[in-house]
Order: sequence, then structure tokens, then C-alpha cells
Amino acid sequence: TTFAAFALAIRAAVSVATVPAAAGQSKTVVLTPKGKQAEAVREGLRVYGWANDARNTATTDQRGSRNAAAISQRGTGNFGLVAQRGQNNSANLTQNGNNNALAVFQVGRGRQVDATQTGNNKTAIIIQAGR
Repeated sequence: TTFAAFALAIRAAVSVATVPAAAGQSKTVVLTPKGKQAEAVREGLRVYGWANDARNTATTDQRGSRNAAAISQRGTGNFGLVAQRGQNNSANLTQNGNNNALAVFQVGRGRQVDATQTGNNKTAIIIQAGR
């Protein structure tokens, strides 16, 4: 499920985040794996899409109120995911190229991200939490 993928991403972010956010503040973690790790993340996101019968390469999962998501892709073999929990979150993803994977997880209120990948075989996970 999206929540399981979200939990795994949060666990990964917690293991690499070394400076904790102060109470009431927010934190953004961007993971950009390279090499074999990037391939594993891309394939994992594609399997997630396949398991959820995603005929398109873009998936959104929103829970809360007043959340907004937009995914734009040009090329082939791209996968985009936005998972939002909370209120007033917004995410705009753009991918230009082939075989890219980009996932955004937002928890809390008022998180905003505009992410662009240009080229081939790019991989990124963005995690925003707070407030």
C-alpha cells in the first residue's frame, strides 16, 4: 500500500537525517540514490504502480483536506508518486526524459514542493514532515 511505501521512505529518511527538527518546525529530506540503489528504488516504485494496477506512470494518494498534486511527464518508462497526509499540502512533479522515478511524501500542514527531473535514469525521494 501507499502507507507501507511511505513508512519505508520515512524509515530511510530517519536513518540518514542527522539534525532533528525543533518542536513545531518542519523538515525536508531529499534522497537521491545512485547506481544499484537508484535502480532498486526505481524498480520498487514501478512494482508499486503495477501492484496497484496503475496503467499510467503517475499515482497520487491524498488523505486530508485541501491537498493538491500535479504530475507532468514527457518520455517513456517514468514513474511519479505523490502521497499526502494532512492539510494544505501541494506537490508539482515534472519529469522530462526516460526511466525516471520520483516520489514525494508529505505529512502535516502547508508543505510545498516543486520537483523537476531532466535526463534519463534519475531517481529521487522527497519527504516533507512538520507542523
